[in-house]
Amino acid sequence: MRRLLLAALAAPVLMAGPAEAHFQLVYTPEVNLEQPGDVPLGLYFWHPMENGHAMDMGQPEALACHFKGEAID
Repeated sequence: MRRLLLAALAAPVLMAGPAEAHFQLVYTPEVNLEQPGDVPLGLYFWHPMENGHAMDMGQPEALACHFKGEAID
């Protein structure tokens, strides 16, 4: 019984493989701004470990930055 329990607990650890997840990337070509203003952003899903295919997310319904409890659109 004890061996069966140990095997059941060890199986997920021994069978674990590398994660192949998508990561959200917020990209802008304008990194050094001369003055305050609107900044164009691109939203992408991609596989950074593979330097692989990036998929455009399109325009979101809403996007805000939260700082000290205040949302800035």
